[in-house]
Amino acid sequence: MPSKRNLWGSSLSDSRGQRPNNPRVLFANTISLDAWRSPFDGERGEADLFIDVMFLDDGRVGGGDAPVRFQLLLKKAAVHVVMDSAEVLKVVASSVRREPLAKVEFNKVAKTEKSASGSVGTNLSSRNLNGEIRAAIEGHTHVVEEHRESGTYSSMKVVHKKCEDGYAFIIESKNGSDRLSGQPWPSSEVMMKIKDSRHKREIGESPDPRIEIRCLREDIIVQNIRFTNDSVFSWKSLTRNKKTIVEQYIKDELFRLGYLIHDISNPYETLKIADVTPSEEG
Repeated sequence: MPSKRNLWGSSLSDSRGQRPNNPRVLFANTISLDAWRSPFDGERGEADLFIDVMFLDDGRVGGGDAPVRFQLLLKKAAVHVVMDSAEVLKVVASSVRREPLAKVEFNKVAKTEKSASGSVGTNLSSRNLNGEIRAAIEGHTHVVEEHRESGTYSSMKVVHKKCEDGYAFIIESKNGSDRLSGQPWPSSEVMMKIKDSRHKREIGESPDPRIEIRCLREDIIVQNIRFTNDSVFSWKSLTRNKKTIVEQYIKDELFRLGYLIHDISNPYETLKIADVTPSEEG
């Protein structure tokens, strides 16, 4: 039976004969993450990488025995494609998606007004006057020219960035909203090609990248906070003790998934809130 790999690249066994991709997501009502790749081709050792990301409007957190319930949304996030530590995998730089893909239709109407006014001498024959001068005789007229154009714009701004351990796609809202909502790109689009530099190996398997979603603490929106038997609070109205309860709950959930964090109250603390290893398809 061929060996399989878990999220961190260590070997494990899977009786189904497929690699588990084991997505780990903090607060599944806030974000959804999945990833897959095509098989590495035998000639060039390249594979297409697909990443499916969705930011959800629901964002409900807590309930049950939790001491607090609230809604959690994101203002900004980054999807990181992390290469293997042995540097067997390479990114085909020319293949990296370099433009936003999510599109929304719009129509733009531009109107130009023209005026004609004045008077003409009585010795001119009305039969020789063009329409505009006849209108001037009558007083004042407006000619409106209407031009229509259509196009597309990105509902989210996506900027790619080369990092020490791979690539990142930084996502933020572009339509004036204070939160991320929907898909930043179609899941059917290839985000990049990855290359197995040792694809001619006779034994063993190709490694896989790890797909992570990260954000700063300041980019997390916490709202509609409700403690046990309490009314709804806004974040700004909370006392320091109640803010600590909410932050500790988030920290505990991160720890439960295996994510370590130093200072949850630090607005510039980077949080990893989801990761997945791509499954092989095709």
